[in-house]
Amino acid sequence: MATSLEARQVCSNRPAVQVLNGSSQEMQSTLFRQSASVFLAQTMLLLCGVLNNFLVAYLVGPEGRGLVYLLQVIAGGVGLTLMNFGVGPASVFYLGREGRHSLSEVAAGLLWASLLLGVLPMAILGPLWPWAATFSTTKIAARYLWLALAMIPSINLTFNAGFLCLAQKRIGAYNWLRISPSVVFSVSLLVLLFSRSHKVWLVALAWAATTVIPGLFALDIVRSAGGMRWFGGAARFVRSAFRFGWQSHLGAVTQYFQHRSDILLVSYFLPLGNLGLYAFAVSVAELLWYVPQAVGTVLMPHLAGNPEEEAGRITPLVCRATLALTVLLSVGLVVASTWLIPWILPAFRSSVRVLWILLPGIIAASIFKVLASDFNGRGKPIETFYPAAIALGVGFVCGIVVIPRFGINGAAVVTTCGYVLNASLYVRAYSRMTAVPIADLLLLQPKDIALASSFRQAWAARAGN
Repeated sequence: MATSLEARQVCSNRPAVQVLNGSSQEMQSTLFRQSASVFLAQTMLLLCGVLNNFLVAYLVGPEGRGLVYLLQVIAGGVGLTLMNFGVGPASVFYLGREGRHSLSEVAAGLLWASLLLGVLPMAILGPLWPWAATFSTTKIAARYLWLALAMIPSINLTFNAGFLCLAQKRIGAYNWLRISPSVVFSVSLLVLLFSRSHKVWLVALAWAATTVIPGLFALDIVRSAGGMRWFGGAARFVRSAFRFGWQSHLGAVTQYFQHRSDILLVSYFLPLGNLGLYAFAVSVAELLWYVPQAVGTVLMPHLAGNPEEEAGRITPLVCRATLALTVLLSVGLVVASTWLIPWILPAFRSSVRVLWILLPGIIAASIFKVLASDFNGRGKPIETFYPAAIALGVGFVCGIVVIPRFGINGAAVVTTCGYVLNASLYVRAYSRMTAVPIADLLLLQPKDIALASSFRQAWAARAGN
């Protein structure tokens, strides 16, 4: 008993800094393991993304690639971004830091919000179709537009169910929700390749099918969490989620249009073939975002469930490490693309120069993708809005002036400058809020190398056991 009391006294007298450092190291270790798991899934997603990008380009050419990309932008971009209202990130916050709502309430709220909001574009566009058709079908046929709109509820549910998995620390289920559309799309495209069916409408249908399968899996996740019925608790969560999520949603919508304003302007000012060339380069360049997206995905729920002092320790490390890794990967990507694209897809040779111009901006964007997860995890999602709004406004005005004159190369220059501006504003806002020096967010430090080495040894030991 005396020994026990003595040990307890020693533990109670341990300096608070040591306790905090131990907690921080444990958080870093957990974050590393979960990020590694997500990164492995993102690696598969990366491989499928490369394969899908090349297969679509090979099967249907520049114009077909532009059409399929527009479908993806309408459904997975504009539809999802406008119609999720930040409900998914809100579920992580309320199940993590707040704990105000039960799991079943959150799951039910996610289900009904995803489906009801997802059908709104079709419900609104239906009565207005005679008027809207003159504007919406100048680039694609009406049947393709309605196909894209019909996929929004399933994509919305899959997206929000992923956040529910993150809130429950179900990283495996989250990974499956993210990779299954690309994996199924790869299989479908390979079938079309070997069957020699090079029809645009077949590729479009294959893409649509890949959104339905993960949607069914997402529905099962919601059901297992007790969310298959509507009741008062779900309505309360939806109200709370909208109050929290409108700020996150505002930032996400602005950020998305900052990402895609170049696509919208290229599709408006230039022919569909040029859109296909530009979209191909964008798709290849954005493969580098799998790293910051994997890290940011795991970072947000950790920050939501830990004190802000812990966040001040972990986010700078994650940000500078992610930036360094993205730079390293970009070198390999540009070398491989410069050699492979003209060889395999000579019709897309013009995309190589666009890719070179885009890379500095893509690298800079990795910074604000990590910091955005920090802001959302702290419950300050409105901080993601201001940098994106400024970059969007500047980029849109410059794009209107530059793109009609300089084409897709000009669009790439405007996009890169917008990403660099956005990242600079994010870094400035984060440094002011946390008093973390800007250099700590951008430049690797000697202790980072030692920490990476210790993680590598721990991972090797775990794998050996």
